[in-house]
Amino acid sequence: MPRYRLDFAYCGTHFSGYAKQIGLRTVQAQLELGLSKVLPNRWKTDVSVVVTARTDAGVHAKHQVVHFDDETANLDLCGALRRLNRVLPDDITAYKLVRVPDDFSARFWASERTYKYRICDSPYPNPLRTVDVHNTFRKLDVTKMNKAVYGFTGVHDFAAFVKFRRGATTIRNLKYFKFKRVKCGKDRGLIVATLTADAFAYNMVRSLVGAAIFVGLEKRPINWMRQCLDAKVRCGATGPTNPSGLTLERVKYVSSPKRARCRMKKIRARRKISYENT
Repeated sequence: MPRYRLDFAYCGTHFSGYAKQIGLRTVQAQLELGLSKVLPNRWKTDVSVVVTARTDAGVHAKHQVVHFDDETANLDLCGALRRLNRVLPDDITAYKLVRVPDDFSARFWASERTYKYRICDSPYPNPLRTVDVHNTFRKLDVTKMNKAVYGFTGVHDFAAFVKFRRGATTIRNLKYFKFKRVKCGKDRGLIVATLTADAFAYNMVRSLVGAAIFVGLEKRPINWMRQCLDAKVRCGATGPTNPSGLTLERVKYVSSPKRARCRMKKIRARRKISYENT
C-alpha cells in the first residue's frame, strides 16, 4: 500500500499532548480525523499515523512528521494538503505532503531531532509571548548554566533526567546542548536552550533544562548536574520544567534509504534487547 509523509506544525497549549487519549483533545486525534475527511474513499474511517516524536501536553512543534498508508496510488497531494488545512483546527497547520518509499518510517528514519526551550528571566515578561516562553521572573546566569552542562554532549546514560519507562533505554547521544541569550530577532532578550540528539528519552529535554535553571538561579552549584548525571539517580530537582517553553524545531532524516533501513534495523534490535533485560 502506498505510504505518505506529512510535515506539520502545531501550538500545543490547548492539547493534552500528541498521542491519542480517550476523552482528551490531542494532536494525533485531530490529525487522523482531518485525514479521514480528505483522503479519497476514507470518509470518516480510521486513518492511523506514525509520528517522529511524541510531545507532552503544552509542548509545541514547528516541524513534526508523520507517515500513513493509503490505497490511493495517485493521490492529488496539493489538493489533499489544501483540503486538510481547511478541516484542521487553527492550532495545527500541515505544510508538506509527499509520497515516500513503502517502508519509510517517520520515527526510525529520523537521524536528528532539535528542540528549543525559550526562557524569559525579566521581571516584566512580554504578555504576547506567554504561549511559547517560560517565565522565571528572576535573572539567570547563562554562563553558569553552560558550565553546568559542559561535557553533556556525546553518549551518556541520562537516567537522572528521564522519567522511567519499562523497557526504554536511557542511553542517548546528545549532539548539541547550549544556552544563549538572544540579542536580535523574534527571540530578542530571551534565553534559548538548543538541544539536538538522535532521539530523546521521555521528559529528557525539560528535565535537563529545568536542572540548568536551578543552577542559573544559583540554587545549585555548577558541578551538581554532572554529579546527577554520573549518579544516574533521578531526584525532585531534576524533574521536568514547564512545558510551555519547549518547541520541537526541526527533524532531520537520513538521506539514503539504504542507510535508513540499516539504521532502523539496528535501533529495533537494540530496543528489543533493552526491553528483554528489564
